[in-house]
Amino acid sequence: EGDYLEAQAEAIAADLAADGAKGAILIGHSMGGTLALRVAARAPEAVGKVVVVDQAPFLAQWMSGGTVQTALQAKAFAAAASGAMTAGNWDAYVDSIAPRMHRQSADADFLPQIEAWMRASDQETAATAMRSLLEADLRPLLPSIRRPVLVLMSYDPAIIPLPKETYLLAAQMQYAGLPNKEVRLVEGARHFIMHDARERFLAETTAFLAE
Repeated sequence: EGDYLEAQAEAIAADLAADGAKGAILIGHSMGGTLALRVAARAPEAVGKVVVVDQAPFLAQWMSGGTVQTALQAKAFAAAASGAMTAGNWDAYVDSIAPRMHRQSADADFLPQIEAWMRASDQETAATAMRSLLEADLRPLLPSIRRPVLVLMSYDPAIIPLPKETYLLAAQMQYAGLPNKEVRLVEGARHFIMHDARERFLAETTAFLAE
């Protein structure tokens, strides 16, 4: 019931509180990155560091290439995306986006696994989560997050037509309000960075946590 991301963030924060967590490390990929930031803002005493993997705080703006600029536009963008996910048969929807699945990973052998995960997902839940994610603009929340944050963004020129300097600057602008952060590109990786560039992901994360 209610906002999907808000409910999930509240549940994670409650789990941390129940555990008496201090200095917990939150590592989140995609929607998990959004949740990690929300939890860090909600429960600062429980969180030590955050690693965000290929996610932007104002995702609708990021995914639309800057076309979406306002909350109203984000709401419309989210409604269109979630509406497409619930318009018909779920397998048919997954079939329809299969030609774009290569944006998820550079490893063709891994794509069937991602597709299988999608097909196993609950249609209504997936659409509700997507709507919540695309409606959200976390940028006003960022200044309240005082913990160190590492942001790893994928960059593969085979699917991104922008120079890496331009792409990195766009990512840095998304996180401009975050006081204690490092935003880095992982070249050659697509959305599933931890699969496409496993060693780089582990090295970056390990070094950040050791600082």
